[in-house]
Amino acid sequence: MLRVLTACIALLLPLSGYAHNHAGEPTALPEKAMAFAQMAPLTYQPGKGLQDLQAWGKNFGKVVESNGTPYRMTTWTPFYSNMAALPDIAQFDTMFFGIWPSIADFGRGWDGFYENGAEVQAELDEIVVPSNQRTMAVLYALSPSKGQFEPSNGLIRILGCELADGKTIDDAYSTGVSVARKADEGDLGFNASFMMVPGPGAAPSQENHVYLVEVFRSITDYGVGYDKMTRDTRRAIRQMANGVMSCDAPRLYLSNAVYWPINN
Repeated sequence: MLRVLTACIALLLPLSGYAHNHAGEPTALPEKAMAFAQMAPLTYQPGKGLQDLQAWGKNFGKVVESNGTPYRMTTWTPFYSNMAALPDIAQFDTMFFGIWPSIADFGRGWDGFYENGAEVQAELDEIVVPSNQRTMAVLYALSPSKGQFEPSNGLIRILGCELADGKTIDDAYSTGVSVARKADEGDLGFNASFMMVPGPGAAPSQENHVYLVEVFRSITDYGVGYDKMTRDTRRAIRQMANGVMSCDAPRLYLSNAVYWPINN
């Protein structure tokens, strides 16, 4: 599943409001996605680690800014998974998670990087093992962001979900919005949540999958939020997905900024 998580993380961008109609049922899948994302799993070179990536991010940021393309990137480091997923979670040391406001910005950004990014790419290859393994996804908001922040030991919770027979992405989105609303009412405490839909580069086995993502400002926020949730709230959330999609056990990642400018 993790190889597919190249999805997009627009969730940390400022969002205008809930992705559902407060007066009625959740809306259908929005015509325009909130963001487009690319994810790339990474293995460190011997003796290298997260601090090296963050130091590299300063030079990388200069290239991004010179290209004039809106872009942000964090690195997600595996933190916790269920036992069955341990072989899966051990396939990489960390992974880049970068987002653009649109696929057009994605194209412009890569054109600019090919033109101006050779030096910072060479620097990166000294930190991580070179690889062209990437996947892409589109991101749809399930709940509004609760303010901007620079990811620093933030926590990402992901559920991979397979659609039931006859169900569509619209059904999954409607369910995801209802789940996010219920979790928010239960004081789960996430900063934002979104649904990732695998895009170009995803494996054929992922065509019938979506990923529900919750973003927490810290591990403490995650722990306090889940400690507050009642058994009834958890049961209600599970029941919402019945008949629409089956979700695996959640995976947790620590998120740290590589290049994440704060908008004024």
